[in-house]
Amino acid sequence: MDSSLRFAIVRAVNNAKRNPAVPAPTTVRRLLRGRVTDWTPCGLAILVLFLLPGFLSGCYSFTGTSLPGHVSTVGIPNVINSTLEPGIEQEMTAGITDEFLRDGRLKIASPSTSDARLDAEITAYENRVNDYSSDQNPIDYIVVLTLKVELIDQVKNQELWRDDRLVVTEVYDPSGGETEESARVEIISTLASDIVARTLEQW
Repeated sequence: MDSSLRFAIVRAVNNAKRNPAVPAPTTVRRLLRGRVTDWTPCGLAILVLFLLPGFLSGCYSFTGTSLPGHVSTVGIPNVINSTLEPGIEQEMTAGITDEFLRDGRLKIASPSTSDARLDAEITAYENRVNDYSSDQNPIDYIVVLTLKVELIDQVKNQELWRDDRLVVTEVYDPSGGETEESARVEIISTLASDIVARTLEQW
């Protein structure tokens, strides 16, 4: 199974568990609006899974971990910002940390003493028009964020996983009250969920 598809499914499940009041179709629509780069197969797979009876009632449980047994803590240094977008590295650092705390399977520790260390760098950030009307007025906009991530086993001094180009997008419509800031919040949430899933989920 493609990694982006796996992580999208895990994210959808985890989001639904955290927010049971949100209907499954809403989760699917938000994923299909551009929060992952592999829209069509990802959206179809998630839709099928959400339609399976009992899918969210405990048929599948993502409680294990694919990490080595000696890794129980993770350190998260401040995310590096290689773009001109001010302050986004602080938002990304907080988003990743909060997601690990919410998941709870790895304890947060100092990057200098933790069993594993998660290094991340924002390599690109773009906010641009996504679509135009027939008279060439902007209809909506898209935010694109690219992240470089590496998880290092500090006990055995080896790389556990790495992605040099983790790209997530979010479309927003100002006429509907959406903003670049709200799109950025969604992107950071998506990236944080993907990072935790890739670090912890076993298949």
